[in-house]
Amino acid sequence: MSRTEKVVAFLMSVLVFAGLFFFIYSSLRAPVNAPPLSEPDYYGDEEDLFDFEEETVTPPAAAPVATPKPAVEPKTETKK
Repeated sequence: MSRTEKVVAFLMSVLVFAGLFFFIYSSLRAPVNAPPLSEPDYYGDEEDLFDFEEETVTPPAAAPVATPKPAVEPKTETKK
């Protein structure tokens, strides 16, 4: 490698290292997109998430309708 190629390779490696360092540093300083651990916001304002006292009437599942098989008369032998 010539001296110029070594200088270019060094400058590119410094640029890559600086970019990686900046990415990691900025990622650590970014706020987390999660609710705080002390007060989770999914509890709401003293409201129940599930209202167990409300009755919901669901229709019973329909039983499968049995279709009667057609009556087949047994074949009789005819003697001639």
